[in-house]
Amino acid sequence: MHKSEKQIVLLFLLLIFATFVFFASEWKSKKAVEEFSSFYEKKQNAYKEAFSDVRLRAFSADVYSVRDDKSIFEKNGRSHTGLASLTKIMTTIIALETVPPDFIVTVRREDVSQEGDNGLIVGEKWKLFDLLQFMLLNSSNDAASAIAYSVGSQMSSNTQDFTRIFVLAMNKRAFQLGLKNTNFSNFAGLDIDTGSPGGKGTAHDIAKAFSYAFTKYSQIFRATTVFSEDFISESGYKHKVENTNTLISSFSNILASKTGFTDGSGGNLAIIFDAGQNDLFVIVVLGSTKEGRFTDTLNLTKRVELYRNLIN
Repeated sequence: MHKSEKQIVLLFLLLIFATFVFFASEWKSKKAVEEFSSFYEKKQNAYKEAFSDVRLRAFSADVYSVRDDKSIFEKNGRSHTGLASLTKIMTTIIALETVPPDFIVTVRREDVSQEGDNGLIVGEKWKLFDLLQFMLLNSSNDAASAIAYSVGSQMSSNTQDFTRIFVLAMNKRAFQLGLKNTNFSNFAGLDIDTGSPGGKGTAHDIAKAFSYAFTKYSQIFRATTVFSEDFISESGYKHKVENTNTLISSFSNILASKTGFTDGSGGNLAIIFDAGQNDLFVIVVLGSTKEGRFTDTLNLTKRVELYRNLIN
């Protein structure tokens, strides 16, 4: 066989191979599209079955998939409303991103004058990590005040208004995290007056903030999954506090919880739970009632479980 004939045969074989590869690729692509379309349709049908008839007392709600980084259900999820003590999620973020967990916080007289009394003592010293858990478990405004002042004092030496410095840092960090529809007027979420909440934002933003906080500092939220916890401050005082989530034992596989309630903001609740195989979801309800926030959230956890069962 001449050289030219060999080249023709080689080209012919290459042409056959290229044709085979092309059609194989086309078949795989077509199959992939069909499989994706089928899965998408399955998810849509599962969503309709799981969430189409949801009835909530809450003004707004968001069900956020941590794995997929997106919401799978919203009710007015991008609408502004009062956050109440869900504000303390950002208080926690700022504190832990500014000073180490063993940073010592001293309770001042101004701190214990905040609304609510959780038994903190003037002059009492706490490790930041312990006081944050105390604050998150029983939503202590006194603890939030002590943390904001002590941590704020590490941010600037140009002013004595350390709590204001702390709140400015909360707003700056919220913007950096993409929470552009959320802002804070104070460190605890207490209403300033009628119609002026201490923190205002959206259910979607809070779901993202809670996901971020838990991903970075999961251990700080461990205390929020139990009914009560004993704490001993660095000053040696013992405190037994109960969870403000009074239905905590009703939530399966819960990993984190934060309550909020004021007259102006209504009943709020944010939880993170494992729906199975480390598939984490954040549920946030805002503007419900004091009891309705719990039943609303329990309702949505069951809907998430149904949704996952239908698509798996």
